[in-house]
Amino acid sequence: MKRLITIAALAGGLAVQPVMAQTTSPAPAISADSDLLCAAWAANTAGKNKTEKEKVGLTVLMTYFIGQWEGATGRSIDEGLTFGYLTSNIAKIEGADAACMARASAFGQRLQLVGNRLQNSGNDK
Repeated sequence: MKRLITIAALAGGLAVQPVMAQTTSPAPAISADSDLLCAAWAANTAGKNKTEKEKVGLTVLMTYFIGQWEGATGRSIDEGLTFGYLTSNIAKIEGADAACMARASAFGQRLQLVGNRLQNSGNDK
């Protein structure tokens, strides 16, 4: 129960951090359900004993997955990431490491490519 409260607190109290990102190639089509699951996974994982740097990274990922879910559904995250969703899906959330880490890695690679391209563009001037 404590873990669920932590998840809800993280999800509800998220301070959105600015992330500048452009996609270098289209991301593969993913279901909105998967986006919501990965947002809950990131919140759950951040709530475990992690370093501050890991928590920040997971918070950024949670924000990314929330944005993906809201964009796909046209709904606000408070309609999807509810206590009922968390309690009825905790096993799926805790088992989502591989799938969500793969998506996080792909997102990170896209961000790095954009960062490198922007840095190289700035060096040309």
